[in-house]
Amino acid sequence: MAFWACAGLSCLLFVIQSVLWTAMRMRKISVARWTVWARRIRLVGCLLLAIGAILWIGDGNARTAALFAIFGGGMNALVASFHLAVVSYLSRPPRSK
Repeated sequence: MAFWACAGLSCLLFVIQSVLWTAMRMRKISVARWTVWARRIRLVGCLLLAIGAILWIGDGNARTAALFAIFGGGMNALVASFHLAVVSYLSRPPRSK
């Protein structure tokens, strides 16, 4: 049961993140609204990463679920952080010479 919960949440986060990134790039949602969602996704990814660490330390029967939670949560948090950094870099005003 823990495996399906961790795997499902990881995949759901990735799908939501992909859809929101595409919607923002197609100008269907504003950058400010996307930023709020990306921060939330990053937070949930970090929580999933922490849950994976707890499962890894805890019962040995949940190691597969822990691996999926660690990988899925970490990857989602990493991608959300990267996208936030790119948007922040591209949104800054140009420097004067």
